[in-house]
Amino acid sequence: MNKYYEKLPLTFDIEKLKQHIHEVVLPIGNKISEVKDGWGGWSVQSNTGHWQDGWAPGQKCFNADGTFDYIKAKELNVFPDFLHDNPTDLCTGYLSDVIQKIYWLGFFPRRARISELPADSKSTIHRDGRTDTCVTRIHIPIITNKECAHTIYDDEQNIVESFHMPADGSVYIVAVNNFHQVNNYGTDARFHLIMNVWDTKSVSKNFQFNDIDSVKERAKQYLDKIANV
Repeated sequence: MNKYYEKLPLTFDIEKLKQHIHEVVLPIGNKISEVKDGWGGWSVQSNTGHWQDGWAPGQKCFNADGTFDYIKAKELNVFPDFLHDNPTDLCTGYLSDVIQKIYWLGFFPRRARISELPADSKSTIHRDGRTDTCVTRIHIPIITNKECAHTIYDDEQNIVESFHMPADGSVYIVAVNNFHQVNNYGTDARFHLIMNVWDTKSVSKNFQFNDIDSVKERAKQYLDKIANV
């Protein structure tokens, strides 16, 4: 059992997704940068339905004592991933078909985006949720090179595993509630279609999720708190 990632039993047409990046995604405007090294992208699903929405870091909403500041979250337009379900102008054509297929398979895709990692760059070492929660993402590599890797670390930030996802139509589900880093030591930018998912129909072997109602309830509670600040 690999508790970090798994190749799913489905494939998509990468040439059509490449065409969508060149003809629809890149012409719409410069990507939203998430960190200083230029890692960022374009939203395919967002809370507002705009392709620039969904990139404000939620870490900015925590107070010094660790409590969550809902006033700041409202100002920054920070919402849980599950609430990023509205298609943007990029969610058209074959890309829309991909999202619909993943939804039909029971994954509840949310906050889908085209993520770009520039050549000769890397993300910070980080994790995207607590270890006691389900935080899984689908990755569909669209444009990549052999010098790109997803590296997993333990709590002491020692390397546990490092793997490359080729752009051959394959689909991966990746647990991101552990420390990890994305590296691109190649000479070309890396583009992945990424989205948060919950595997409610046991498509995967190791990442099934059977409590989607609790996710929906937490999202509702968040909206109630935002509305009352």
